[in-house]
Amino acid sequence: MRSVPRPWVVATAGSLVLLPAGFLLLRQQKLEQDGAIPEQAENPAIAAPTRVRFIAIGDTGKGNPGQRQVAQAISKVCAKEGCDFALLLGDNLYPEGMDTRSDPDMDRVFTKIYSDLPFPFYAVLGNHDIAVNDISRAHHQIAWAESQPQFELPGRFYSFSTPIAKFWALDTNDVMWHGPGLQGQWLTEELPNFRGWRVVFGHHPWKSNGRHGNAGEYEGQSSVPYLSGDGPKQLFDEVLCKQADLYIAGHDHNLQLLEAGTCGTTLVVSGAGADVRAVEDRGNKPVFAEAKLGFAWIELAETGKITFYDADAAPLGSYAISQRAPGRK
Repeated sequence: MRSVPRPWVVATAGSLVLLPAGFLLLRQQKLEQDGAIPEQAENPAIAAPTRVRFIAIGDTGKGNPGQRQVAQAISKVCAKEGCDFALLLGDNLYPEGMDTRSDPDMDRVFTKIYSDLPFPFYAVLGNHDIAVNDISRAHHQIAWAESQPQFELPGRFYSFSTPIAKFWALDTNDVMWHGPGLQGQWLTEELPNFRGWRVVFGHHPWKSNGRHGNAGEYEGQSSVPYLSGDGPKQLFDEVLCKQADLYIAGHDHNLQLLEAGTCGTTLVVSGAGADVRAVEDRGNKPVFAEAKLGFAWIELAETGKITFYDADAAPLGSYAISQRAPGRK
């Protein structure tokens, strides 16, 4: 028999919130009854079968001048370098996601800003897309996506493929509350069976030199169940480190490239699509870290390359990335 958790004091947006006894259990039960399953997205059209080029951008859903400026920069870079698609890394609509499946705010923060870009956006859900784990808001966004040819979100977690790379989109909100669960099992079964680049993306990072920080101690907390990020840490420790070449996340509003040491997986944080927060020392040694509006442009071929751009489409740094992750089959 499960015990009811005691109240927890949680720091959010600079204030302290006391969660009532039973809150975490009730939220957990609600999520467990949701019945999400892995989905398959439509594969993108690729200009050249021997390479794939894409944008990674997150935390965009504000409709503010910063988001529009970054969108214009993406248009300039893609016209010059080429882009097959974009990864949209969550927090697609602030502050609490969609109220209904026809919420006009999604048109305001997505369609009106990115409609001139001639490629699809493969989206994941961020914590702001579901408010305080209101999964109905996730379903609103998934339903909205069905009528949007440019916005791909067939389910809370899904995959799609190109000739040389496969992409797995995660619902890291669910991982936060339940640990790896079904998504961990799904990745364990699928990652070893693809021989090209293995790219996983979600909203919450594993390592990050930002305000939210590293999984297992998000917000500087290591003792608060669920909210400290024990689930994402477990997913990385047990699954992703062994198989994924590249993990891309948002959540922290800056741009980062980190090597995960003996893990072997390259880590990217690209959450500066609408506003910026400072880079902080979280004990990692980043290859690159800048608190500037912008995005990541990534090319995967026989070798890989990532270039960070600011909101004026000026390159901030370009780096080689490796396909070889230790421990992969």
